Amino acid sequence: MLTKFDLYLPKTKRKVRITVSIPRNYQNSDIMYDSLYMLDGQNIFKNNEAAFGRSLHMGKYLSIMATNFNKRICGVAISNAGSDLGRLNEYMPWKVENLASKEWESQDTRVCKAFAYDLVHTIIPFIQGRFPVKKEKEATCLMGSSLGALFTVYATNAFPDVFGAAGIFSNCPFLAPKAFNRFIHSNLNKDCRNFIYVGKKESSDGSYDENMYYSSAVKLHEFFKKNGVRSRLRVDVNGIHNEETWEKHLMSFLSFVYFDDVDIAQ
Repeated sequence: MLTKFDLYLPKTKRKVRITVSIPRNYQNSDIMYDSLYMLDGQNIFKNNEAAFGRSLHMGKYLSIMATNFNKRICGVAISNAGSDLGRLNEYMPWKVENLASKEWESQDTRVCKAFAYDLVHTIIPFIQGRFPVKKEKEATCLMGSSLGALFTVYATNAFPDVFGAAGIFSNCPFLAPKAFNRFIHSNLNKDCRNFIYVGKKESSDGSYDENMYYSSAVKLHEFFKKNGVRSRLRVDVNGIHNEETWEKHLMSFLSFVYFDDVDIAQ
């Protein structure tokens, strides 16, 4: 069952569309659900709502987890602010060091910090107050792709008491490598389970080193492992940078987060 809400974010000063996937009979059940918060919410459930006409079809995989593996998850898709600069402002916590667009010169990092605050203090409490979800960080996961992945790394490590798992799909720390490295070295959530995905054929449209997605993923995975943080790196040798490719690895992500040592093929 998909339910939609328009929630006002006081710090960000805008309304955000929240789409929640939860079993239809949740009101009559004693089950407390794990919660999975997903960025770029337009692209999560339905093709006709997706920015590029192709969603992750996440509802299908949440249903597989519930039906076949008795793991019920409350999925929360959080729509982005829209437009190139709007999404950059919302998901990028540091000033871009390597500009790919003239428009990015107008970036305002205060927007991202405000959104992170609203995620933790408005969106998550709203879900926890309205639906039967566990409040423990071990049961709270955040996932995102591209800029959303960068924000995921930021939020799950900036708020270690809130998040216990992260889905990091095609991360792009090369936009601000110095700031990213300073942050991750001084703000490390050692209790977080990190699933890192990257495609070997991901391209940055020529603005950056064409190997940056892959090398950044390997570097982050090795950093986590070196510091005793649970991490799984999944590499698709033919993977490119889009929802169709990311969807192929959703079951590996979900099985790592919720079963750890079992990798469920799809």
